[in-house]
Amino acid sequence: MSEDAKLSAELDKVVLTEKGLNRERLLSNEPLFEDEQNEITFRQYVGESDLNSIIHLISKDLSEPYSIYTYRYFIYNWPELCLLAVNKQKICVGAIVCKTEAYFDVKRGYIAMLAVEENHRRMGIGIIAFHLNQFSFNNVGLRLVDLAIQLMFLDNCGEVG
Repeated sequence: MSEDAKLSAELDKVVLTEKGLNRERLLSNEPLFEDEQNEITFRQYVGESDLNSIIHLISKDLSEPYSIYTYRYFIYNWPELCLLAVNKQKICVGAIVCKTEAYFDVKRGYIAMLAVEENHRRMGIGIIAFHLNQFSFNNVGLRLVDLAIQLMFLDNCGEVG
């Protein structure tokens, strides 16, 4: 069984519905998924200290500068679609910030920001974060995002791996 198939099987075992990925859920530090091999824990955004970690990571690893208002727009409106990957020292090494929007009668998922610290790339952090967010999107528009991420991964785009 390939590493991708093993990872996919592991993710299928994660029961995110029990974790209550929805707006009614109080945000907590409770892990959504633990990558024991790489000692990375994936969890939801929980507050202002996470915002500072996300800003630091994204401003360092993405070329496009964002204002604090851009971060707050996405994170405060869709906190359940903002995930962090933290190492065993509790340092944020990856983040995905997403939103949903209606387009005619279809609800679409949109990745606003996805970054992985350079020395943690090629460990599958971006892919795991994306797959964890798939459970939250729950719509047809997600297929377009999924295909784009898969193509970026196949093209060895460092920011995705």
